[in-house]
Amino acid sequence: MPTDTKRVRGPEVSQSPSLFLCKAAAALPSCGPRPDGRQRDQVDVRPVFVRCGLVSQAKGSAYIEAGNTKLMCCVYGPKETERKDETDMKCGRLTTDMRFAPFSCPERGSWIQGSQDKDFSLMLQESLQPAVCLHKYPRSQIEVNVMVLENSGSVLAHAVTCASLALADAGIEIKPTSTVVMAGGGAAGVDLSRKFVSEAELDEKRKKRQEEWEKVRKPDDPEEAPEEEYDPRSLFERLQEQKDKKQEEYEEQFKFRNMVRGLDEDETSFLDEVSRQQSLVEKQRRDEEKQELLEYRISFTKCLFI
Repeated sequence: MPTDTKRVRGPEVSQSPSLFLCKAAAALPSCGPRPDGRQRDQVDVRPVFVRCGLVSQAKGSAYIEAGNTKLMCCVYGPKETERKDETDMKCGRLTTDMRFAPFSCPERGSWIQGSQDKDFSLMLQESLQPAVCLHKYPRSQIEVNVMVLENSGSVLAHAVTCASLALADAGIEIKPTSTVVMAGGGAAGVDLSRKFVSEAELDEKRKKRQEEWEKVRKPDDPEEAPEEEYDPRSLFERLQEQKDKKQEEYEEQFKFRNMVRGLDEDETSFLDEVSRQQSLVEKQRRDEEKQELLEYRISFTKCLFI
């Protein structure tokens, strides 16, 4: 029986398309505290943790945590540009690549860069391009790679901050460090006086520091807790000091390689003479063994004919 070749054969059992519809995201309340406990009617900043120089293979690296948002940035270069046709004789080239890890969002993604990653990469490049002194790195390329490990909001803002720290750790000359702050909600009801520290807050911190000091104080230590040390240096100077210390440790670790010197002419001639004497002794020993073996064979042959 002839079959209809134009008919598309479907599965024998089908299901309703409504079963595969994605559930709509729950709308966040516009009033009251935020999901992470911060208040909406005041300037409340997330707790921030920053560490530089974690990736040894990169020229500079930085890791930042802001609440539950976690990012890692690596900087490579300056190095020779890959595309010769786009080489600029007067200034360098900055490339950015921002990606989201598959486990960074509630819905698992893929490693393939999507449209959202490309948009974030472009916005990151537009934010960093004016800050980097590319005119001091002609005919070179600087790569900035950002990986979002966990996304809990304000990803672009913290990506710019993390990339600026990684550039400073790499020793790339930049203008005043770029930092971005994203504020949620409207500007109404924001109390800017919260940015200033009052005397009562200072007394409270001093009291807590004294209580912690009493727990760990030894009999020989002073009764009052020591004041916190203040470092007046800029962030670039402190990061440069850390980078210099790591470079010194690396050179100290491999210093023995630089202590190995070559042999001079007298030592070389002496070693050659020793080697020649050893080869002569070895040759003489082989000749003696060959002569003894020959004499034994001659004597053995004579014994057979007697």
